[in-house]
Amino acid sequence: MKNIALLTAAGIGSRTGQDIPKQFIHIDNKPIIIYTLEAFQKHPSIDEIVVVCLDRLA
Repeated sequence: MKNIALLTAAGIGSRTGQDIPKQFIHIDNKPIIIYTLEAFQKHPSIDEIVVVCLDRLA
């Protein structure tokens, strides 16, 4: 059996007050969503990662 991480990053980030959703805001030249993906990639129990994301920015 596989362990699949489901990463939901489909919010618009309205509470952050930014022009783009929170998951795409850069910290140290990297979008926040990448930090999350890297953490799951490094975890020994995770076999796959599925990302649910916005279709496009409004």
